[in-house]
Amino acid sequence: MKSPRHRYARTRQILFRVLACTGLTLGLAVAGVGCASKVTGAAPDWRFTGESPAAEIAAPADAWREAQAWMADRPGSDALLGWGESMLPLYRSRTLLLIEPQLMETFKAGQTVVYRGHGGRLVAHLLVAKTAKGWRAAGAASAECDQVLVTSRNYVGTVSKAYELTAVRQVSEPDMLGALREGPAVAVLANLLAQYP
Repeated sequence: MKSPRHRYARTRQILFRVLACTGLTLGLAVAGVGCASKVTGAAPDWRFTGESPAAEIAAPADAWREAQAWMADRPGSDALLGWGESMLPLYRSRTLLLIEPQLMETFKAGQTVVYRGHGGRLVAHLLVAKTAKGWRAAGAASAECDQVLVTSRNYVGTVSKAYELTAVRQVSEPDMLGALREGPAVAVLANLLAQYP
């Protein structure tokens, strides 16, 4: 019997193949990347100012179709799949984030931005406050700001739209590989997402 670690690694390989076929970029909104993970019950005012769009609930295939149409009209936009709990309660794990570039001069506290944190990993966190060297950011579930500032060098985009993906039925790995060979990459992606809540 294969270990859970081996199955996870194998599933990740398949996921990256699916993403390459669909053109979807995989991004990770990871709790604790460059920030303290301490959580408090009361959130400061900047967290829920309405500057970040609320996530619409959608089936993965529907969300991806809408995302493709949305990106077609916006040069430089992209779709990222957020993973982790650092943005609760605003965004759950497996939220599809649609981002587009924005001038840093127009940033507002409470917007969700995607930037490269430690080790170049993508992070989707809320803007907290502007400093002389860049913007402080933090996860909605975190009581402290990230150590890495958001600057023009590591900024990727601002979240303009978000879809919380609904769960779908799970299928076995051979079924996923068969479906991938047949072409419905979005269905394969949806089933992979269902395996990692």
